[in-house]
Amino acid sequence: MSVLESIKETVGLTAEQPTYECDDCGHQFESDAETDSYWFQCPECGADSATQIEN
Repeated sequence: MSVLESIKETVGLTAEQPTYECDDCGHQFESDAETDSYWFQCPECGADSATQIEN
């Protein structure tokens, strides 16, 4: 967990973000960016295709 995530959790600012699985490398990650936006990509491999996982 990053320092920023720890601080957000401490002050109660955590928000549920959709979880995705990268179609290329299988890495699971959270993102609040739209899947068709420039900013949406896998943090592990940089691919821009992923499938949302039900939480």
